[in-house]
Amino acid sequence: MRLSLGPATRVWWGLLGPSAEVARDRANDRGIGVDFEWLAGLFAKYDRKAGEPAAYDTAYIAERVPDLLESNRRAIRLFEELRAVVTRPEAPVAPMPPPRPHRSGARPATSGG
Repeated sequence: MRLSLGPATRVWWGLLGPSAEVARDRANDRGIGVDFEWLAGLFAKYDRKAGEPAAYDTAYIAERVPDLLESNRRAIRLFEELRAVVTRPEAPVAPMPPPRPHRSGARPATSGG
């Protein structure tokens, strides 16, 4: 989960964290964004253990913006391709051969008679 959600969570908290801090001060509510901050901090802890970069600050994010944009563009193209419906002409159907006669010469029993 760290590899799929961690970087995005940390990038978003890096972008939104300063605004959350301002909102906390204005509303005098230290609870604004605390769960998101906690999750980003948890992923940061796991990243440090894995030897990944610890700082997802604005300088790091600004440096990575071109890569992040291209990564998201690739994901959008992939998801668009996955939802595409491929249509093709119906394949011709070969006629069914007639049933083969039984070798014993006995006729198969039929129902209703």
